Amino acid sequence: MGNLVFYVYKLITSDNEVINVGKGSGNRMYKHTQIAMGNSINRKTNLKLYNKIKKIVNEGGFVIPEIVFNSTLECDCLNEEIRLIKEIGLQNLCNLTIGGEGTSGYMLSEETRMKMSKAKKEQWKDGRTISSKHREKLLENPQLFKKGHDGYWKDKSLSEKTKTKMSQKKIGKKSGPITEKRRLAIINGIKNKSN
Repeated sequence: MGNLVFYVYKLITSDNEVINVGKGSGNRMYKHTQIAMGNSINRKTNLKLYNKIKKIVNEGGFVIPEIVFNSTLECDCLNEEIRLIKEIGLQNLCNLTIGGEGTSGYMLSEETRMKMSKAKKEQWKDGRTISSKHREKLLENPQLFKKGHDGYWKDKSLSEKTKTKMSQKKIGKKSGPITEKRRLAIINGIKNKSN
């Protein structure tokens, strides 16, 4: 695997304000804006930080991560994270703790893994469950089970304003068929996961 490099980073706003100090490896420091602007469940882990980032971006600003320390030893980075948070002041940051609680390499106990597995199996043992109200609606409308049904959109159309908004959201995003290279990468990824 080679030497994994850990680092300590600051998140700095376009107004040159440090809003967060963290420890990471790989592309960790770049994930914050992506999480803040998306619908990820991870957004709930630090609402103070992600709400602040979202507000900054929505107002035309940006957040830049900057590496301030790196080491092949995670403990060095955890100690530096604690030192930096203390130096800047926890009250001046969006960090929730004083740092040093890294979870790299954390392994769930066998007991916890078994509980999680049992809960998932129980959840899906009879297939996906739906509410009785939803079940009644499906039984009343058998055409909903047909492939290519008109369903909800039958006799309905979008307003021009909505169509324009949807069009604007798609600008700059890739669309169309996937390349042969990407298709092979997906297939290989699926094969690797099954091994």
